[in-house]
Amino acid sequence: MSKKALITGASRGIGRAIAIEFARAGYDLTLCCIKNIESLERLAKDLEDAYKVKCDAYQADVSDPQAVKELFSKIEPP
Repeated sequence: MSKKALITGASRGIGRAIAIEFARAGYDLTLCCIKNIESLERLAKDLEDAYKVKCDAYQADVSDPQAVKELFSKIEPP
C-alpha cells in the first residue's frame, strides 16, 4: 500500500513546498486549493512526472464544511 497525503493550499507558497517534499518522499497526493486550479493541476502533473507518484488536484474551500464533504466524496478511500 502506498503512502498518501492530503495537502491544502498546495497551489503556492508553503503548501506547494510541502507537496514537493511529500512527492519527493514517495507519497501519492491529493492536492487542493481555493482559487488557482490551473497552477495546482500543473504542479500535480509536474510531480507525477518527476517523482512517479499519483497526484489528484481539486479546487475546494476547506473552511466550508460542505466543500470538505464534497472533496472527501471524490477522494479514493485508502
